[in-house]
Amino acid sequence: MHGRYITRSQGWRKQARKEPVHLNVDSSSDSYESAEDSLYKPHMPLDSVDSNSDNNDDVGPTSDRRKRKTGSDNDKGKKNVINDEDTSRPPSVDAYDYEKEVDDDEKEENLQLSFSDDSWKSDELKTPPDSEDEANPAVNPIFNDTAKFGHVRLELGMEFTTRDAFKKGVRNYILQEGRGVRYKKNDTTRCRVVCKNEDCPWIVFCSYSKPNGCWQIKTFNDDHTCERTFKNRCATRSWVTDVLVKKVRKLPTFRYCEVFNYFKAKTGIQLSTTTITRALGDAKKIVRGDKAVEYAKLGDYAEELLRSNPGSTVKLRVSPMPNGEGVFERFYVCLHGCKKDFVGCCRSLIGLDGDFLKTYYGGWLLCAMGQDANNHMYPIAWAIVHVENKDNWKWFLELLHEDIGDQTKHGWCFISDMQKGLIPALREVMLGAHHRFCAWHLWQNFRNNGRTHT
Repeated sequence: MHGRYITRSQGWRKQARKEPVHLNVDSSSDSYESAEDSLYKPHMPLDSVDSNSDNNDDVGPTSDRRKRKTGSDNDKGKKNVINDEDTSRPPSVDAYDYEKEVDDDEKEENLQLSFSDDSWKSDELKTPPDSEDEANPAVNPIFNDTAKFGHVRLELGMEFTTRDAFKKGVRNYILQEGRGVRYKKNDTTRCRVVCKNEDCPWIVFCSYSKPNGCWQIKTFNDDHTCERTFKNRCATRSWVTDVLVKKVRKLPTFRYCEVFNYFKAKTGIQLSTTTITRALGDAKKIVRGDKAVEYAKLGDYAEELLRSNPGSTVKLRVSPMPNGEGVFERFYVCLHGCKKDFVGCCRSLIGLDGDFLKTYYGGWLLCAMGQDANNHMYPIAWAIVHVENKDNWKWFLELLHEDIGDQTKHGWCFISDMQKGLIPALREVMLGAHHRFCAWHLWQNFRNNGRTHT
């Protein structure tokens, strides 16, 4: 009987007829089992297949067909030649298991590295949560005393450092909301604030908490049923002063009308005339300093001028008082560089004038001005006196005469307006000096006098 090949579709059925089956098995195979026994041998599970084992252990028609195509590399020592049609076949079980084992080895290696001895050096400490931490209560909010107007907040359980801090926070919050309040209870351990309208349920109660060591809000009902007001008594003089200090630093010439419009636009509060006047004065005193204290520093200022400008003339005159203190009366300054350059370089024309000071204590400013070669104003000397009269002008001109020299030698020409006591004092001190009136002042006087008579 001629041997024939059995296809996969009909090979298993003809085995039951016990017809002789001749399989083309390679003679180089070292298998000790017959082809007929291999047909009835159960297939091995995939898990038991070793990826590194030789393909000679596979049995069945599928293994024989693979052997016919690839050949035996170990016995013949030839290279495997893969046909183009074999490249489209799915990978064998051995290659799949090998890739799976490689992936498992990489995962196991990464797991071992994560539990290595250097894992404690990581910045993130992944520790399980502690039961004690979960049992701690939430942290109470703390009042922000630096919050701007419009961003002030009050909450239940909020903490304050002192009672004054709580009262200040309530005042800012009430002014922000535009409501009036009153203190129903206010002592060293507790403070209760209610709405000024008796029908309104708004209330806040704060007391001292011994465990926390601070003042804490225990009751807070932020429900207002009353209407908003534009005139609030909580807008006190101190509160307005605190707001105006920042504005006066930026705008030194902040006026009354500008203050009223600013608070009306920004806060919706209409301040009274008295509150604005006093608060604006306090703000300017804080920014510019106390004027009485500044006058007391004139002695130190005079000494500093003499130290930094040798050869200058600085005179300070005060009126003695029974308590030993002195009251300011006169102050004269003529720097060495000014009088030296005026005598040597400037024209022989001196302008004399005086004007009142717009300060709290008032006074008058007397000055002597020259003109340089570029027709620019050149200061010669100046003085501050409490009033403009002949005595003060004479005192000023005598010191000026000592600094710039005699008028007959240099030919000084003085020009001025009709100041109080200036012309008689000038005739007594500067004998024979030329004196003229300022044309601009004459025109101003003529215009003013003409208006009064018409």
